[in-house]
Amino acid sequence: MGESWLHRALALFPETVESLHGWRPDYAGLEKAVEPVRAGRRELTYADLETIQNGRYWDFRHFWRFPDKGEMGSQLDLDGISRLISRLPLDEEIVITRLHAGLKFIENVSVVLRFVHPLQYGIISPPVEKVLEVRRGRTEVETYLNYLRDIRDVTIALSTDGAH
Repeated sequence: MGESWLHRALALFPETVESLHGWRPDYAGLEKAVEPVRAGRRELTYADLETIQNGRYWDFRHFWRFPDKGEMGSQLDLDGISRLISRLPLDEEIVITRLHAGLKFIENVSVVLRFVHPLQYGIISPPVEKVLEVRRGRTEVETYLNYLRDIRDVTIALSTDGAH
């Protein structure tokens, strides 16, 4: 049996970006750059946020913008969050809520989590929400948690029922 449309779309994404924009995103390179954070070998820093938004890897700045370091102020305690990030998905709602307080938008939070923990998190955006019919929550954090449940359910269903 053929692969699911979601897997096919994912596989075609780099080629599609290249045909539209003339370059391929380097998600694997970005995942490798922040791997020490995932492994708990070092803290998440503002330099990691700068790496994540670096145009060398993908077109982040075309869609989003992280707040300047000064704009985040004390709302984003990267040291405290780093300890929690290395334990994800434990305390997931707490991590997402704390990142959201400093990064201002749930899309920014989802980008950080996607590259720090690529097998467990995905990037949320209005087009993705629409295609997947994500249930809106009372807050952006709740909506993102709904999205995570949805993509995890799809992933589990695809891996257990033999649908490809």
